[in-house]
Amino acid sequence: MVLGLLLFLVFQETTSQFHGFPLYKEAINSLNNSNSVQLSSKAFSYAKSMPSIENILENLAVDDNVLANLTADCSDDVDVVIDSSGKISSGILLGNKKFFGLFKECQAIEYNLGNRTFTGKYRHVTFALGGANETTCATVSHISNTFTIDLCLPTTCSAADIETIVNGISKKKIVCEVKSLPREAHANAGTWITLVIIAVVLFLGLTASIFDYFVLPYHKQEPYVNSLLMQCWRSFSLYTNVVEIFNTKGANKPGNIGPLNCMRFFSICWVVMGHSMLFFLV
Repeated sequence: MVLGLLLFLVFQETTSQFHGFPLYKEAINSLNNSNSVQLSSKAFSYAKSMPSIENILENLAVDDNVLANLTADCSDDVDVVIDSSGKISSGILLGNKKFFGLFKECQAIEYNLGNRTFTGKYRHVTFALGGANETTCATVSHISNTFTIDLCLPTTCSAADIETIVNGISKKKIVCEVKSLPREAHANAGTWITLVIIAVVLFLGLTASIFDYFVLPYHKQEPYVNSLLMQCWRSFSLYTNVVEIFNTKGANKPGNIGPLNCMRFFSICWVVMGHSMLFFLV
């Protein structure tokens, strides 16, 4: 019931003015000054108007008019893939207005149904519960009144079909925009620039490492080794940098605080473990 009350506070008629975060005081005051029965009823209504996968499935099952307005291929394949779509999550009062799904899982869906192949396509659906128009769909000073949810739907469903499905939940136009992500990534100018930079850095690192390991021991006294150009080149050496990073000879120099090294070690372990757990949870 508490979740329903909070949903009501976020999605009431003043949604178009929803700019400030956090809204703790407003939420508490609204709870104290409202009738709990009416609040729960409206909260349930607003929760059912959210374009979640559950609401989409229910709406398609009970409303034949929505299916009638879809293209033929989309209406045949509209069994939505639930697991890879975004879910309405917590933290809305703190500004959580983007509900992400799992892109790779959606793109991996491909089944041969005999007369056609069923494939999933990942889409970003931006919507405004108060109704979609130029005001509610606009972004002012990086603050938006809209919400975004990721849906995994059949590739046979066009952007117009997605709008029909989502708008059918609220019985009014709430969709501001539908973005489709390509099933395969295509290289652009930025991609090639990044690859060239990575290749150059790797080339410099490998060649400098070969020089440091095989040539430098016999040329340490040569003047050219200490030139600015050589020092810049050798700074990319993977061999030298790895040796310096794992060198512990200077760990106990006078003035060094030994316990800091232990704290650094545990901090790194903490970060690695945290990111690893987050990866599997997300």
